[in-house]
Amino acid sequence: MTFLKSILPVRPGEGRALLGSAWLHFSLLAGYYVLRPLREEFGAEHRDVLEYLWSGTFFGMLIAAPLYGWLVSHFPRRRFLPYVYRFFLACILGFYVFFRWGPEGVSHWGEWIYYVWVSVFNLFVVSVFWGFLADIFRNEQAKRLFPWIMSGGTLGGIVGSWLTSALADKIAAIHLLLLAALFLENAAWALRGLDRAARAEEEERQESPEAPLGGGVWQGLKLLGRSRYLMGIALYLLLFTTASTFLYYEQSHIVGEAIQDRGERTVLYARINLAVNSLTLLCQWTLTVGLIRRFGLSLLLILLPLVNAAGFLALGALPTLAVFATFEISRRLTNFAFTKPAREILYTVVSRKEKYQSKPFIDTVVYRGGDFGSSWAFKGLQALGMSLGALAYLAVPLSLAWGVVGLSLARSHRRLAADES
Repeated sequence: MTFLKSILPVRPGEGRALLGSAWLHFSLLAGYYVLRPLREEFGAEHRDVLEYLWSGTFFGMLIAAPLYGWLVSHFPRRRFLPYVYRFFLACILGFYVFFRWGPEGVSHWGEWIYYVWVSVFNLFVVSVFWGFLADIFRNEQAKRLFPWIMSGGTLGGIVGSWLTSALADKIAAIHLLLLAALFLENAAWALRGLDRAARAEEEERQESPEAPLGGGVWQGLKLLGRSRYLMGIALYLLLFTTASTFLYYEQSHIVGEAIQDRGERTVLYARINLAVNSLTLLCQWTLTVGLIRRFGLSLLLILLPLVNAAGFLALGALPTLAVFATFEISRRLTNFAFTKPAREILYTVVSRKEKYQSKPFIDTVVYRGGDFGSSWAFKGLQALGMSLGALAYLAVPLSLAWGVVGLSLARSHRRLAADES
C-alpha cells in the first residue's frame, strides 16, 4: 500500500476499500462496454421504432424498480446486492442461448428485447454499485476517492471497448456475450469481498447495516416525494436524460444513413467508446480531484450542460458524422470525468434508506421515464415537420436550464454537508 499512498490521496485504512471498489467498477464497466456496441448496432438497425424501444425500457423499469425495492426491504445488504448481479448474469447467458440456437423467425424480437434489457441493466448495476459506495464512504472521503474509483471503471471501459473492437470482425458478435458474463461474475465476487470488509468496519463502529431497511416496494418514490434535495437530483437527471435522448435520435439517423454495414457500425461505436474512456482516464488522473478541491461541485455540475449547449448548436448548423462523433466524445468525456463523480457525491449526505431505495428509483425509473417522454416528444416534433437541425437547436435552452439546476444542487449539497459535520 506504500506505493498507492504515494500517488493517491489515501489515508490509513482506506487503501483496500479503494482498490476493491475500483476493481469492482472495472469489472462492471468492462462487461457493459462489451454489451453496449451490440445494443447501439441494434438501435441503428431499428431506428424507425426507437420510441417503442424507449417505451419498453421505461415499462421494464417500472417492473424492475418495485422488485428491487422488495429485495431491499426484506433482505440485508450482503444478500440483496449479489442477487441483483447474479440475476443479470443469468440474463446474459439466456441471451447467448437464444441468439445462438433460438428460432430465426423471431430474431427482430430478440434484438428489441436485448436492446431494452441492456438499457435496464446498465442503469441498475451501476446505480446499485454507487449506492453501496455512498453507504460505505463518507462525504469527505468521496470527494478524494470517487474520481479514482471512477478511473477503475474507465479502465474497464477501455478494456471492454478494445476487446469488442478487436474481436467484432473476427468472431460472431453474440460470442462476446460470454465475455461480458465473465466480467459480471467477477464483479459479483468483488462485491462480496468489499461488502465483507465494509461490514467488519461498520461493526467496529457499532453500526448495524445487516438489518433490512423495511418499507414497501415503492418506498424509494415515497422518500423522493419528501425531500426537495432528492427532487432536485431527480430533475437534474431528467434534464440530462432528455438531452441525451435527443442526441441519441440524432446519432441513430446520422450514423444509420452514413454507414450501411452493421459490422462497421459496431466497430465505430466501439472506437468511440475507446476514445471516450481513454480521454476520461487521463482527466480523472490529472484534473478531477483538483477541480473538486478548488471549485466544489458547482463547476462539475454545470460543465456538462454547457458542453451540451455548445454541441447542439454545432450539430444544428452541421448535422454530419464528424460533428456528431466530436460532440459525442466531448459530452461523454465531460460526463464520466467530471459530472458523474459529482452526481454520486451528492448522495453521500443522505440517509441509508435514501441511498438504497430512492437512488435506484431516480437512476432507473426517473432516468428511463425521461427517455420515454423525450423520445415521444422528439418523434412528435418530427411529425410536425421539424428537422434534425431544428430539434438540435431546441435542446440548447433545455441544456442551459439544466445548468441552473446543477448550481442549485451544489449549494444544497454544501449546506447539507455542513449540517452533517
